[in-house]
Amino acid sequence: MTDQLLTDQNKALVHSFYAGGTNSEAKEYGEIFHPEFKVTAPDYLPWGGTSNLKTYLEDVLLQVTAVLDFKRCEIISLIGENDAVVIVIDIGIMDTPHTVRISEHWSIQKGKAINLWVAYFEPQQLVEAIEKNAAGRDI
Repeated sequence: MTDQLLTDQNKALVHSFYAGGTNSEAKEYGEIFHPEFKVTAPDYLPWGGTSNLKTYLEDVLLQVTAVLDFKRCEIISLIGENDAVVIVIDIGIMDTPHTVRISEHWSIQKGKAINLWVAYFEPQQLVEAIEKNAAGRDI
């Protein structure tokens, strides 16, 4: 049975992450995460695999915000039921006109995000931008 109030609160929690632009400098969104938070992303990305909260806030988000332009983020869909929320976004790839579609599957526990699984659809342009960014640092 769906608890509509709980569902709405959890959808608002996930939405709040994007409302702040996920500015990795500000870390204002850190309070939405459970201390045992885990995030999993595809292994082909530099930030791929499973990370804990500390690694996510201090390392993963820095890598993500270096190649994804959160100023060009559009929420396509935000759905939820109880403690499960799925958000689909189109987000710009830095220094390109391209975007990538991302599906994020959040699990919420007692008002805090405890798990996030991230899927990237058609990430070729993103992978190329990551490689270009890495090559620029080698110079």
